[in-house]
Amino acid sequence: CSSDLSQQCLQPLDVTITNVDSTTVNLDWFAAGFCENTLIEYGAPGFAPGTGLTAGGGTLVAADCLSFALQNLPENTELDIYLRTDCGATVSANSCVVSATTLCALAPVTLREDFNSQTQCIQNCNVTCPLTGTWQNDLADDFDWLVNTGSTPTDLTGPTTDADGDGQYLYIETSGTNCRNGNEAILLTPCIDVNTADKPACHFSFQYHAYGNNVDSLKLEISFDAGGSWTTLWNVFGNQGDRWIKEYIDL
Repeated sequence: CSSDLSQQCLQPLDVTITNVDSTTVNLDWFAAGFCENTLIEYGAPGFAPGTGLTAGGGTLVAADCLSFALQNLPENTELDIYLRTDCGATVSANSCVVSATTLCALAPVTLREDFNSQTQCIQNCNVTCPLTGTWQNDLADDFDWLVNTGSTPTDLTGPTTDADGDGQYLYIETSGTNCRNGNEAILLTPCIDVNTADKPACHFSFQYHAYGNNVDSLKLEISFDAGGSWTTLWNVFGNQGDRWIKEYIDL
């Protein structure tokens, strides 16, 4: 697949799938020229996309010119996805195809923590922040996770609100030197019984926001012996942009 940059109405470039769950595929791309809106066509693997404002063998939806979440998709389904730019008077050629497979639908949530009942803490690196929910600060780590709402105090870092838009979240304030240079802030849960005897699967999901030039790493670990040893299930490194990202972990 190649792009013809000589055309006046340019197709979307660098189409990337940023997240997938059971019914949603999140897309980012680069609008190379003028864009009134973006047309996204998706369908079964190998389908022939349409041209202009007309769908081919897939489903056609209109989006803005930066990113979009394809929603209400069938679960556990393979999809091919094409994008084209609507420039008003003309429509570009189709982008290179990207493919995604939606996940299986998850079982109902049996344990949930949104931190909205927690007491907010002073936004300072060296503050002790007592938590009383499922997640609690480790007393033996280097500094604490803090309860906050709205923006974080340091410019160009952190979110402006929680993932739901109107509640609280936990974050680490790293503007003090005691909270940098390899120091760790650890959250712990009590022992949780993962019983799948009468269920097809058990998942752990969470949303995270890793934005800022000094972001190091975030890890999820599990212990089967009450904290005697730990196994890493998931990790991420570095700046992930100014957005909340949802992860699903199969337990």
